[in-house]
Amino acid sequence: GCQFFSSNLSEFQLSLMQTAASDFSHYWACIDNVTLRSLDIPKNKYNTWLALAYSHSDMDDALLIRFASNINLSKEELFKLAAVIGKMSLLNKLIERHDGKLINLISAGNYAAFIGAAGNGQLQVLNYLIECLTALAPEKVHVMISAWDTFGSHAAFRLASANGHLHVLEWLETHYPDSVQAMILARDMLGEYATFRLASANGHLHVMEWLMDKTQKRAPEQIQTMIASVYTIAFRVAASNGHLPVMERLKERAPDNIQTMILDDDYGAFRVAAGNGHLLVMEWLI
Repeated sequence: GCQFFSSNLSEFQLSLMQTAASDFSHYWACIDNVTLRSLDIPKNKYNTWLALAYSHSDMDDALLIRFASNINLSKEELFKLAAVIGKMSLLNKLIERHDGKLINLISAGNYAAFIGAAGNGQLQVLNYLIECLTALAPEKVHVMISAWDTFGSHAAFRLASANGHLHVLEWLETHYPDSVQAMILARDMLGEYATFRLASANGHLHVMEWLMDKTQKRAPEQIQTMIASVYTIAFRVAASNGHLPVMERLKERAPDNIQTMILDDDYGAFRVAAGNGHLLVMEWLI
C-alpha cells in the first residue's frame, strides 16, 4: 500500500475507485462545483488522484494528467505523486510535456518527488531521479539526499525507515556511504535519531537492526545514545503500538538501561501500553 495516503477516503473518492475507466469521462462531466470546492485542501487533492491512480492502474497517462488538471494539481504536484506510486511512464510523459527546466520538477517542494519515492520504496524512481540530477546539476545530488521536509532532516532516509523500506536504506548506503551516519542522525522535531525512533514506533525490527549494525561499525559509542535518545522514547513508542519484539531487542542491546526505559516519563511505557490495550506488553513490563 501507499504510505502517502492521509485520512480516510471520502464517498467521492470511493466512487471514483468504483467507476470503470471506460465511463470515467462521462462521470467526470457530472461532477458539480460543490464537490470540486471540497478538494481545495491539498491532501484531499492528493488522496483523490491517488485513489483513482491506484484503482485504475492501467488507466492511460493522458487521462491521469487530465484528471490532475481538473482537480487543480500543479505539474510539480503531479510529478511528486507519480514518483510516490512509481509510475515511470507518467514521469516520462510529464518531463516530455514540461515547458520549463527538468531540474525545476525534480527540486520542487524541496525535492518532494525524491522524498516521496523513498518513503514508498520506489527504487526505480530513485535511480531515475539521481541519474537525471547527476546529468543536470551534480552538485545538487547531496542537497537532494539530505533534503528536509516539514518534520526534519534527511527526509528520504527518515521516511524509508519509518515505512520499513530497508532496500531503500541499503541503496542509499551503497551510493552514498559517507553520508550514512548523518542520515542515521537525522533530526525531527524531537531531536536526533528520528530514523530509529520511527522504525521502533512502527515495529520495523529489521530496520532497527540495520541502523544499529551500521552505527556499531561506524560509531559504536553512539549505540547507547541512539537507544536512550529523547528520554528513551523509542521504547515507549514501541510499547504504545504493541511492538513487544522491538522492546525485547532494545533490552538486549541496552540491558543496563532497561530500568531507565521502564521508569522514564513516570512509567510511560506501561501507561501508553495500558491506554492502547496491549496486555502482553503490560505483562512483560511487570
